[in-house]
Amino acid sequence: QRPRTTSRATQGATGETEHNTKRTTPHTTQHTTYQPPHTSMLGERQALIGDSKRAGKGGAGEEESFFKDDYGEGLVRFPGTIFGGVRDDYRRRWRHVSSDFTMAWNRKTLSAASVMFLATFCSTVALGSCIARHTEGRIGLSEYLLMNGIAGMAHALLGCQPLLILRPTGPITLILTQLYALSKLVEVDFFTLVAWTGVGVASWMTAIAGLELSRHIAMLSCFAHDVFAVFVSSIYVVDGVVGVVGRFQESAASAVVVPLFALCITLALVSVAFFLTYLRHVSHVLPRSVRFLLSDYALCLATVTATALSYACAEVEVERISIADTDNNWMTVEPTFVGRPWMVPLLTTPNATLAAVAGFLVAIPITVFFYFDQNFSSLLCQSKDMKLTKGAYYDSSFLWMAVFNLIGPLFGLPFVTGSLPHSPQMVRALTNDENDAAPPAPAPTHEKDGEGQDSQEGESVEAGGSNAVDGDGVVVVDVAAAAVCENRVAPFATYALILLSYLVFSDLIQTIPVAAADAVLIFVGLEGIFDTRLWRRLSCLVTPDRDCSPDIGVPSAARRFTLLQLAVLAAGWLLNFTPAALAFPLVIALLVPIRTYVLPSLFSPAELTVLDGPEEHAGMMADFGADDAGAGGYGPPPAMKRPGGAGWVFYSS
Repeated sequence: QRPRTTSRATQGATGETEHNTKRTTPHTTQHTTYQPPHTSMLGERQALIGDSKRAGKGGAGEEESFFKDDYGEGLVRFPGTIFGGVRDDYRRRWRHVSSDFTMAWNRKTLSAASVMFLATFCSTVALGSCIARHTEGRIGLSEYLLMNGIAGMAHALLGCQPLLILRPTGPITLILTQLYALSKLVEVDFFTLVAWTGVGVASWMTAIAGLELSRHIAMLSCFAHDVFAVFVSSIYVVDGVVGVVGRFQESAASAVVVPLFALCITLALVSVAFFLTYLRHVSHVLPRSVRFLLSDYALCLATVTATALSYACAEVEVERISIADTDNNWMTVEPTFVGRPWMVPLLTTPNATLAAVAGFLVAIPITVFFYFDQNFSSLLCQSKDMKLTKGAYYDSSFLWMAVFNLIGPLFGLPFVTGSLPHSPQMVRALTNDENDAAPPAPAPTHEKDGEGQDSQEGESVEAGGSNAVDGDGVVVVDVAAAAVCENRVAPFATYALILLSYLVFSDLIQTIPVAAADAVLIFVGLEGIFDTRLWRRLSCLVTPDRDCSPDIGVPSAARRFTLLQLAVLAAGWLLNFTPAALAFPLVIALLVPIRTYVLPSLFSPAELTVLDGPEEHAGMMADFGADDAGAGGYGPPPAMKRPGGAGWVFYSS
């Protein structure tokens, strides 16, 4: 944990004395318990509360008052009553209702809505095509687009964090595939099983939201973030590759030209998408605005290119995406499985009781996975780096997912959760251009006012504008200075376009080849994997120590850390290929005890700072408090103290 920050006046009076003391004080052998800086929010605030109590500034009510006025919202506020977190979310967000619409009148809203519509739409179309193949047409693109559009518009208008992108994700596609296999194994109706699973999932998620358990996602560090991100992304890649390989397996030896042409379409889309995405990182071609525009629309342009290529050889048959037959009637919706009613019968299907029991049992591991998936998405799109000014919200979003996952399956629609990487992408799309390359703002200093409360000096800088905190601890947004155009119109327009694309332009969707849908899955998955530190460390497994990047720290420790992450990933995928495949979320849950008990026994605190700390600690050794400078032999000379006084750094290079 970081040392308690003092006021500027105190720092000015004692800074030189402390500096000289650090230079003359010999190194001690005292060690502190390691805690990654980006996951120490709870512990840091508890330490500040403890300091106030020891100073005689409060009793039992001090903690409640501290969190009431603290703007480290979402994960560190403790209302202390059932559904208190949900009520607290809405109480804080209610102050921003008017600005949620007035901030929408700018060009960023239109550009963000169009970019995110294309990114979300392409992925949803690909997953809808994939699930139709895995469930033999029981559920497909119609259900995916309907659920994505309807649930998304409701959350954009009623949720506390409208910028969170929710949709049927790749893991949800995997879960529905396993539920279909289970329904055939126990001989129950697939839709009845999914509906009862939705009832169970909604019950567990409601309990989690009511008890404010989402705050515990702060316990997870980069070790868990990378494992989870790679696992989710690998699901997309595997689904896409299975589609490509399946066409070769299903075709006769004399008809190999069809799968070969489909493979060309897949490779063309992936290549064009990566090429256009890479334009963002080069500076010697095209103006910056053009490069960024092409990069933003990379997936859409690649899909259009692949679709055009599919018509290049009229003699070759190309399999295209199909949507449920609507008899060419405008604004008509039909389920993918012909003849089934929209409302799922819960009690009248064969073995309905068995379906209910099985649904409630499998709801437990599914809820575990949704806990990580939803809260990781919320955490990453509401991090301090995103410069949001209207607060962070977790419990209310989790409760809305419970509502959607109860109602949707009752109509044969898929589950939904927060989506990665689309949720952080929405925030970036709404970020003002002048803030794109802005350096990170300094952390807020917790200065105490006359009553022992946090004045939160510096928070307005981090929020991206000259914001103030009112008497209830809620930030008052300076609309003109906000770094991100936070509004409800952009996400609502994104989901409305997705719904309209199905209701009005279904014929256009059916021109997209299935091979292009597989390519979209491969591209999205690879892009997610390439963005992790686990991927960037893989080369150290086969690289000599002298040639390893200094960013990974000690090469031997980096290899052990990487192999442990790969072992957890392998365990999740091995379980997925067993009859207990629906229990794979339990492997994800093991990330918590592994991080808490296993990693500290295998790595030193200094090694964990480099390997498991935030990005800014890559390539440096960090001290763990002013009183332990140099503990364990890693302390730098005082001249290398970081300006601002918050910790010491040592560059390994």
